[in-house]
Amino acid sequence: MFDIGFWEMVMIAVVALVVVGPKELPGMMRTASGWMRHARRVAGEFKDEFSREVARAEELKQLIEKETEIAEVHRAIEEARATISIDGDDAGRKKTGEQAPASASDGGSGKAEPAQPVKVRDDGHNS
Repeated sequence: MFDIGFWEMVMIAVVALVVVGPKELPGMMRTASGWMRHARRVAGEFKDEFSREVARAEELKQLIEKETEIAEVHRAIEEARATISIDGDDAGRKKTGEQAPASASDGGSGKAEPAQPVKVRDDGHNS
């Protein structure tokens, strides 16, 4: 934690002995060590709490990514629904590829005509 060598500790002890005195020095050392234990415990609790919050932030980030993916899927579904008519007869025809029957206004009889078969000539070309 602190980069204090042996000679620095000796100097601090000599100054403390001169300033405080030999009778008060042991009590002051106990008090100082108590404060150091308390500071280490508080620092450890802070580190643990910080680690928990980082883990929560990562979890929230993953949840947000999943929600974004889900929103993109919903957006794609809505776009697909917008392009496909779901009401009426057209919905089934669009899915199967059938054509709508000719209406009387188109000049047709109102009935769908069957598709004409393709004739194959003897030389292998379609006609």
